[in-house]
Amino acid sequence: MTDILTYSQIATFMSCRRKCRFRYFDQIVPESQYSQAMYFGKIIHKALETWNKARDLTATLGVVDHEYSKYQPERFDHTEYTLAQAMIRGYIEKYKDDDRACYLIEREFRVPIINPATGRRSQKWEFAGKIDGLIETEDGTLILEHKTSSDSKRVYLERLWTDMQTILYAMAVRRQFDIRVQGVLYDVLHKTRAKTKLAERYRNPDMFQRETVMFDRDTFESFKKLLWNITQEFNHCKRRNRWLPNPTACYSLYGMKCGYYPICRSNESPLVIENNYVHKEPHEELKIVTQRKNTEEVKPQR
Repeated sequence: MTDILTYSQIATFMSCRRKCRFRYFDQIVPESQYSQAMYFGKIIHKALETWNKARDLTATLGVVDHEYSKYQPERFDHTEYTLAQAMIRGYIEKYKDDDRACYLIEREFRVPIINPATGRRSQKWEFAGKIDGLIETEDGTLILEHKTSSDSKRVYLERLWTDMQTILYAMAVRRQFDIRVQGVLYDVLHKTRAKTKLAERYRNPDMFQRETVMFDRDTFESFKKLLWNITQEFNHCKRRNRWLPNPTACYSLYGMKCGYYPICRSNESPLVIENNYVHKEPHEELKIVTQRKNTEEVKPQR
């Protein structure tokens, strides 16, 4: 039985191997991770999924209403709800005449990881994920990647060329669906820190940007090697149960403390874990993973 690697798991591993162990092998997450703010991007993604499929404003705004209706009254943040509504309305107003067909919307994949030196597939790992969609343009087939960002427009767009996720996803799309992807269309929705006049702010088309980044053959070849090397490093950590911490990742560039900082600081105190963390299976957001897992669990023994 093969294990799963996702982009989030790989990014966590590259940032801090001990954090990766906590999340994907010990399967614990901070209770604070369930705050409203963590779900804002997911709600926007769900709304955009509906828009890409139906092109219906009422249905798209209905997704936002439905998602926020799940909150208990004392946790409901009206400003955040208003922000989500204004962002979606402004986005649709800007791109309502874009009639390019989007397909494979929110489509999941699970593909083997190949050793680039031998062409053989890994017996231990597969790569899985979900694309926002594909879109046909004059530049060819592109991955459509929705992003919400609080960073400045200039800083965010300058970082796009370093995005490992979309390159790995393009490789996976080729293997899973036999579609050659030439690049990615980043669809960026900027999140304002303002609390008032949100509808007015999102009538400004500059709150939304699209940027195309094209791939080349050398990029794909280098990332095939990178992905394979990452599986070998995972194997090394698992065999020796040696998940070294990265002290430089305890705080982000914005001063945010790692959610697992209390565990490391307490030398993995069971009491700290019990009082501040909850169990959560990895990759629960991917049906293609959980369905296969359930099938494997009920597979009769011979």
